[in-house]
Amino acid sequence: MRLTNRMMVDNTLQYIQDNIERLDQLRIHAGSTKIFQKASDDTTTANASLSLNSSIAANQAYLDSAKTTYEWMDINEMALSAIEDLAIRALDLSQSRMPEVLDPISLDSLQTEFEAILNQAIDVANSQFEGDYVFAGTNIHTEPFTVNGPPLSVTYNGDDKEIIRNLGPSENVTVNVDGQAVYRDLLNSLIDGINGSDISDLEIVTRDIQIALDTLKQTRTINKARQRQVLSAIDQGEETDFSLQALLFQNEDVSLVEALKNLQQQEITYQTVVEVASRTLATMGDC
Repeated sequence: MRLTNRMMVDNTLQYIQDNIERLDQLRIHAGSTKIFQKASDDTTTANASLSLNSSIAANQAYLDSAKTTYEWMDINEMALSAIEDLAIRALDLSQSRMPEVLDPISLDSLQTEFEAILNQAIDVANSQFEGDYVFAGTNIHTEPFTVNGPPLSVTYNGDDKEIIRNLGPSENVTVNVDGQAVYRDLLNSLIDGINGSDISDLEIVTRDIQIALDTLKQTRTINKARQRQVLSAIDQGEETDFSLQALLFQNEDVSLVEALKNLQQQEITYQTVVEVASRTLATMGDC
C-alpha cells in the first residue's frame, strides 16, 4: 500500500514539474515570439529555418548584384545620352557651316567648336562608376581614352571584353558596352574635322558623324533593353525575398495573441493540477 502511495506521489510531482516546464516554455515564447530559442528545442523547425536563411542570403546576394548592375547601366545611359547630344551638335555644326567652310575664318571657328566638343566627349567617355571606368572593358582601373599630339589623336587603353553579372541562379547580363566601338567613329570624325582643310573633308566628317550617331543610338537601345532585364530581376528578387521572409516568420515566429492565449490556458491548467495534487496528497496523508 505504501508503494502505491509513493508511486502516486512521484507521478503527481512529475506532472506538476512537466506543467511548470511547459509554462516556462510558453512564457519564453510569449516574450520572444519565437518558437525555439536554440536548435535543440526543435531540430525540425531549426533545420527548416537554416535552409530558409541560406536561401534568403543567396537571393539577397543576387539582388544586391542586380541593383549594382542597374546603377552601372544608369551611368552608361547618362553618358551615352550626353555623347549623343554632342554628336547631334557636331552634325548640326558641320551641316550648317558647309556652305561657308571655304572661308578661312569660318573654318577656323568650326574647328574650334569641334575641338571643344572633342574635349567634352573625352570627359564623358572616361565616365566612372564607384571608381571604375565604365567604358574600359575589363581594364576598369585604367582611363580608357587619352588625347595625344600633335598630331592630334586619341588612344584607347581599354579592351573589348564583356563584364558579366549574375542576376539569378541561371540568369546573367552584360553590364558594359564596348567603349572603343561606341566612341571611335565620333572621336575620329571630330579629329578629322579639326584637321580638315576644305569642303570635301567636311563632307566626309559629316558622313562619319552620322554613322557615329547611328552607332550611339543602337548602343543606347541595347543598354536600355538590358536595364529592363535587370529591373525585372530586381522585382523578382524582391518578391522572392518577401516570400522567403514570410515563410521564415511562419516557421519561427509565434502569433502573440496565440502565445498569450496558450499561456493563459496553461496557467489555468497548472493551477488546476496544483489544486488536485494538493487534495490528493492531503487525502493520502489522512490514510
